[in-house]
Amino acid sequence: KRRIRIRISEGIFTGGFALLQLEGIWFCFKEAGFPLLIGIFVFASAYTTKPFLKMMLLDTGALNSEDIDSRITESGKKSELDSLIRQATIWFSGTFLFSAVMNFVIAYKTFVKIPLTLSPEAHTIMLNEQIASMTWKGYAMIFVPSIFMFFFILFFFFRSLSKLTGLTFDKLVKG
Repeated sequence: KRRIRIRISEGIFTGGFALLQLEGIWFCFKEAGFPLLIGIFVFASAYTTKPFLKMMLLDTGALNSEDIDSRITESGKKSELDSLIRQATIWFSGTFLFSAVMNFVIAYKTFVKIPLTLSPEAHTIMLNEQIASMTWKGYAMIFVPSIFMFFFILFFFFRSLSKLTGLTFDKLVKG
């Protein structure tokens, strides 16, 4: 639900920028702003009692928290678990930083100044073409690499968690 709200918010900003006939650098900041803010919040959460990945993986019921907690308590590795969660959360925030930088660069290359001599209709068409170009480039150059980074982080997290607890992946995950 949050991801949908974020996409709607981005769409409202993009549409608002188009209606206001803002161009170029404004779109660069808009495209970079959302992932940068999310990345900052995820990074900051790593230094709280509820790091983002802890909330996402351990507190949602996706993992066998009871088995994990009992193994961690038995072995006295609570600080190692906290460190692992913090490290994975920081790495995860890095995917948002990557997204922000790439969004800015792609937007900077995509949103060119639209000549003032164009009719309003031609101006709208050119701006819509730039928005469409930004969208597909974003999927190809940001989304796909970000997914690979996220899977690497999850692989690292589960492998390390398995070593800490002595539980196999099947025993770490519920159902």
